[in-house]
Amino acid sequence: EYAKEYSIFVGDLAPETSNSDLVAVHLTFIRLFASCKSAKIMLDPVTGVRRGYGFVRVTDEADQQRALIEMHGLYCLSRP
Repeated sequence: EYAKEYSIFVGDLAPETSNSDLVAVHLTFIRLFASCKSAKIMLDPVTGVRRGYGFVRVTDEADQQRALIEMHGLYCLSRP
């Protein structure tokens, strides 16, 4: 059986933000979200250009809820 996963929407990202930048913010700046599994920046399917938003996946619902509160307004590269 697969572990349950929860998504966190992350918007208003700088164009240069990468998947690893999103993971780094969750793992470094907010008391180590140990359940952070992955991050994905959404791309335009035609041009491949980053669309300015993405999703972080975690396996702990409490981490998801905490991230929604604690990460609000936190800077990722040059934007909150």
